[in-house]
Formats: sequence, structure tokens, C-alpha cells
Amino acid sequence: MSRYVMVKTQLRDLRLLRETLQGMGCSVQEGAAVRLMAGERRADLVAQTPAGSVGFVQAGEDVRAVGMEELLRREAFRRFLEQVTQQYARRQVMAEAERAGYRLVEETVEADNTIRLVVRRW
Repeated sequence: MSRYVMVKTQLRDLRLLRETLQGMGCSVQEGAAVRLMAGERRADLVAQTPAGSVGFVQAGEDVRAVGMEELLRREAFRRFLEQVTQQYARRQVMAEAERAGYRLVEETVEADNTIRLVVRRW
């Protein structure tokens, strides 16, 4: 029987995470419940991802993924979380650059999926 687990992520900001997930095409609900084998677990955000339904909760300064162990241990979820982390970091960098008066001039994605951003102050 599978059990409920929490997985620590590199994410910190739920608002930025929500925007990232929505930008990736995921349906996101705030304050919803994640279904578990033995009931439900309330989460700050619940996302319908390609890997399945996953909750995210603020735990101190960290955001943690919550759900069924069998789902969160899958390779498909690991790859999805890597993509979320990358897009989250891109959004975070762009927000900081814009606050500092910079604008995006060029964005390229390399063969290894590295995102290269060129910004310039006008």
C-alpha cells in the first residue's frame, strides 16, 4: 500500500510557483486537497501535472511537494519537477532583472535545455 510523502524542493515562493505551473499548462487550485489512499491532505496549491495530481505546501522557507509515494518517486515526476524548477528560476531571474531596470533582449534554449537569457538596461 502506498503512503503519503513530502518531497523537499528548491522552490520558495508559492505565487511564483503557481505562475510557473500555469505557464506550463497545468491546472492549479489554491487551498485544495490532494487525494490519498487513506483520505485527503490539504495543500496550498494542487496541480494537475502530466505525472498526476500533486500538492505543494509552504514549510517554513521551503515549498514541498506532497502526494502518494508511488507518484512522487516516479521518473516522470522527477523530470517534471526539474522542468518546473528551471522555469521557476527563469521567471525569478526575469522578475529580478525587470525590478533592476533590465529588459529581455534575447532568449535561447540550448541543445541540453539550458536557458540563456540576454538582458540589457535601457
